[in-house]
Amino acid sequence: MAGPARANRELVVYGLYVAGGATERVHTEDLALKCWELFPDSFSWTKFAQYPDKDIVRVALTDARKEKYGALVNGRVEGHAAGTGVPQAGAALKIRIEDIDLGNQRYRMRNNVIEIAGRHPSLRRYLGSAAESFPGQNAEHFRVLVAEIVADAVCADIVSRSADANPEGYANADWDRYYAEYSEYMTKFLPIAHKIVVPE
Repeated sequence: MAGPARANRELVVYGLYVAGGATERVHTEDLALKCWELFPDSFSWTKFAQYPDKDIVRVALTDARKEKYGALVNGRVEGHAAGTGVPQAGAALKIRIEDIDLGNQRYRMRNNVIEIAGRHPSLRRYLGSAAESFPGQNAEHFRVLVAEIVADAVCADIVSRSADANPEGYANADWDRYYAEYSEYMTKFLPIAHKIVVPE
């Protein structure tokens, strides 16, 4: 059964992550195109659906910045004169490999920093020792693991922030609802993350 329609402010946050907004600022026009590619029904012109609608994206970004919706995006979204650059939006996300043991967890996310637990058994065999500055961190197979971890962190964070910002929309949500939404984001984001860390 299909879940409820997602608000444009939530879709645009996902589009921002996919467009690279987790690690760098994204031009609004690039974001508009990415949102249209991912969710054409939500970000197209009404009469000419083959075109992305930048204004819908701009409004969605403005909503996503509001405290009442969880302040999911930082950056500026405002008018611009013809011929000038479109304002940018995005949030910095850093990834660090730490010499820590988090039990069953492979990472923790604090203040937009994903701290990867270098002592986790599933990672340690690929990373090597902290004393040697984790020599395996640049190996291709470990980069794939990083893509999985980052995708998990990003998608879980989007669902968590959406639930915090819109509690009435999740009032009757059970585990299946949360997991289905998380899985939907993962299905779209993970192949992109893999292509970033392991280019074809």
